[in-house]
Amino acid sequence: MAHELILPCPPDSAMSSWSAEQYKKHVDTYMEAVEQEFTADVGTIDTYLHFLAAATEFQEKRIDTAEWVERVKELLDGQWLLLLRFANFLPQDYGCRLREEVLAKRRVEKAESVSRGEPVDYVHLLDQATDVLGRIKARFLDENLEHLYETFLEIVHMHRTGEKTREEVLHAVADNIFQTKHQDLLHEFRYFLQI
Repeated sequence: MAHELILPCPPDSAMSSWSAEQYKKHVDTYMEAVEQEFTADVGTIDTYLHFLAAATEFQEKRIDTAEWVERVKELLDGQWLLLLRFANFLPQDYGCRLREEVLAKRRVEKAESVSRGEPVDYVHLLDQATDVLGRIKARFLDENLEHLYETFLEIVHMHRTGEKTREEVLHAVADNIFQTKHQDLLHEFRYFLQI
């Protein structure tokens, strides 16, 4: 399905310093992810169509930011990674609130799952990790920042081998890897580590 949305870039977002081309690419990549998630299963294609309708209404200024956020939260309920990515398109105050809501809800879901004795869905977690890391890699390679990506992988590896805690990894990547231009990726990575 084709989409021709031009989501406005909020002036106070982490993406406001991006070129129009970089921002459009980010919008297109996000829309493709939403489309892929909800058109793979015939039973969920309506969710994608409703998402497109809400985005179009927002683009045409028929609904405001608050209503758009509420509709998207309802449509993407349970899709925490898509919601975190959606937060990048919002003004900073809305984006921060949405990220906190997603994290809090995910923690409750995780605790309930553990208390019921449900097994961890490692395949789903691996898919999500691959998605986040793939976007980080693509961004850095697109911008000829291979050295930053390699440094990022080294820091993540230190966490995997127990040399760094989650907090140390977050500080290291925030200070050394993700600059102002890449705050959207830092948000996703931070929340991925916490969830």
